[in-house]
Amino acid sequence: MQHGPFRKIPVIFISFLLAGALAGTVEAKAPVLRLTVAYDNIPCDSRLKTGWGFSCIIEGTEQTILFDTGGDAGILLGNMTIMDIDPTSVNTVFLSHIHADHIGRLEGFLRRNPHVTVFAPESFPISFRQTITGYGDKTQAVGDPIRLFDSVYSS
Repeated sequence: MQHGPFRKIPVIFISFLLAGALAGTVEAKAPVLRLTVAYDNIPCDSRLKTGWGFSCIIEGTEQTILFDTGGDAGILLGNMTIMDIDPTSVNTVFLSHIHADHIGRLEGFLRRNPHVTVFAPESFPISFRQTITGYGDKTQAVGDPIRLFDSVYSS
């Protein structure tokens, strides 16, 4: 099925049940998550630039999450523009690990959206976290699995 100019952009829909839903007679409605790959090395749409690394936008939770930022802020922001995703719609950035192809030039994204909370593994150097807070952002170190929002957990 084709959907306008974005027919080739990989978008994944995932449904899940909220933890702690009432047992018995009440059925819980599963929220629908939308994951949009914004940065990858696989050419799926000739309008999008590729690069080594990964980034995706997760929508459908209490907050819009940018999971990793890829290796180049210009590519990430350019692809977001092409896909009509406003960087200021992101509330939270979650970084998986410190490899440059997953966090490269995070500062470029933070210049466009300095009002996010950045979750990063506690193993990241303090200097990295200080750089993030230099943009006015809040950071939170993650060591153990934590609950980020009502239906979002880190592992």
